[in-house]
Amino acid sequence: MRKNVLGLIALFVVAIVAAWNVSLNSQNNQLSGISLANVEALAEENNDHKYENKRINEITIHDDATGTYKKIAVIECEGSGNLDC
Repeated sequence: MRKNVLGLIALFVVAIVAAWNVSLNSQNNQLSGISLANVEALAEENNDHKYENKRINEITIHDDATGTYKKIAVIECEGSGNLDC
């Protein structure tokens, strides 16, 4: 009987702690102003920024196991000009 009572008390305490944790997490679910601005900037489709210099560095890698080649391109853009990047 004593084990059953202690088990019920432990279950009750766990349920209270879980409910309290859910309550705290639901209150802190808002983005800060700067985070929201970053998300909006990333989601914006119209990018009017142009660059002065654009460099494309390509690396070709051969996979001996499969006998295939893979090409990796790294694009670097800098400055302010009329080039899209």
